[in-house]
Amino acid sequence: MLLLDRRERGELDSADTARAMSYIENFLVRRMICRVPTNNRNRIFQAVPEQLPLDVPVADGLHQLLSADNRFWPDDELRKKIQTAPF
Repeated sequence: MLLLDRRERGELDSADTARAMSYIENFLVRRMICRVPTNNRNRIFQAVPEQLPLDVPVADGLHQLLSADNRFWPDDELRKKIQTAPF
């Protein structure tokens, strides 16, 4: 909602909004494939508006937040799960 609100106010253009939303989608899909429990997602996304850095573009700041060590953005584990998990 924050992204759409900023886009409506003219603070973000459509390309930046789409890029930021793709980071959110990427984060959620990676965690789903790796079967990361969903119980922490609400806290993660509720904290984003107040933690979003103001000195970088919104999409980059969102990527920084979601890929922080304590957020668990699966990377190597994702590769292993795709190769071994029954889909």
